[in-house]
Amino acid sequence: MRNDHDIIPKEEMIELTGHHYKSKQCEALYRAGIFFIKRPDGHPKTTSGHFMNPVKYINREKHKSTTKEPNFEAIFRSNIMTGKRKNSDDNWIPPRVYCGRSAYEFKHHNGSVIRLCSLDCTQYVV
Repeated sequence: MRNDHDIIPKEEMIELTGHHYKSKQCEALYRAGIFFIKRPDGHPKTTSGHFMNPVKYINREKHKSTTKEPNFEAIFRSNIMTGKRKNSDDNWIPPRVYCGRSAYEFKHHNGSVIRLCSLDCTQYVV
């Protein structure tokens, strides 16, 4: 009977992976989620414990979500979606619109700035 710390020999590695080439053996172990170390000569080395308990199946229950649906309250809260402005009087301004020196400006995602209207315009115009 094998111990979990016993290293799998080359002949058995060929049988387990189904490949004679060391690169294909490494690829098969990687796809299966089995931890292995690639030796300087290119051969993969792993233990029977790693083979019997692949890394991708360890702690699988811990990663399962306990909630059944997203928290919509957090998504639609206005202070999260729009952010807070330095001056509380400017909270009426739409997102990504800022007061420039002489005009309201729209700042695009790519960094470009578009002049919208002068600062003396009404909220409706902005």
